[in-house]
Amino acid sequence: MKAATKAAVLCAAIAAAFSAQAELKDFTVNGETVTKAQQEEQAKDVMAARRTDKMTPEIEAEVKRRLTRITAVAQAAKKAGLDKTAPVEAELANARNVVLYNSALTDFIAKHPVSDKTVKVLYDEERKLWGENEISVSHILVKTQKEAEDLIAAVKRGADFVKLAAEKSLDDDTKDNGGSLGWQSPSVFGELFRREVEGLKKGEVADKPLQSGAGWHVIYAADVRPAQDFPSFDAKRAELTEMISQKMLQQYVEDLEKKAAVK
Repeated sequence: MKAATKAAVLCAAIAAAFSAQAELKDFTVNGETVTKAQQEEQAKDVMAARRTDKMTPEIEAEVKRRLTRITAVAQAAKKAGLDKTAPVEAELANARNVVLYNSALTDFIAKHPVSDKTVKVLYDEERKLWGENEISVSHILVKTQKEAEDLIAAVKRGADFVKLAAEKSLDDDTKDNGGSLGWQSPSVFGELFRREVEGLKKGEVADKPLQSGAGWHVIYAADVRPAQDFPSFDAKRAELTEMISQKMLQQYVEDLEKKAAVK
């Protein structure tokens, strides 16, 4: 599970914890009310930091201590007139706008849910890009183009690729297992690499070596099979939904930015 998904799950659990367990109530600091809503926001940070979804008496006490401290110091700052100084006024204005910005994005997402139909369209596009076949790619890494071309010629004459990889490859991570890079869709590789592996049949070596920052690669198709590693729709649903939501949000923000009258 990706980090963003884990965080979303934890936040949802924390929200549920408030309704099920929390007994937070308004309290006052020097006559100023600290609301239940303020405490709930602070509690989210505390619970996330402790990686728990349970509102305990200890967490309630910690939240109250934090907000008491913050409120008391903020009151002292106001008494000293610091809230009227230009730097603080500017920072408060920026902070307010950030809160409104985040609230606007949250509201937009809530009002524009992504349907399974939309997600399925993107899923089908990615599935098509993945391709019908997967290839077990192996390579031999050498220093020069001449070495690579000689190895290609040797494989075409019938030399054992696995043996050559063990003897000649500079890639210590793969040389002892025949240069294997594992099963992959050609689509996951960069354009140049993909061109070399697409269309290769089992046991074939690419006609030309591929240059990278590490040297020259001899590309070999150890095996080819029908695609089977592309995740199911259910496995990709959350990731693709997040991708679509983020794209929608980006467009929403960009549209507002374009319409803004900046002088």
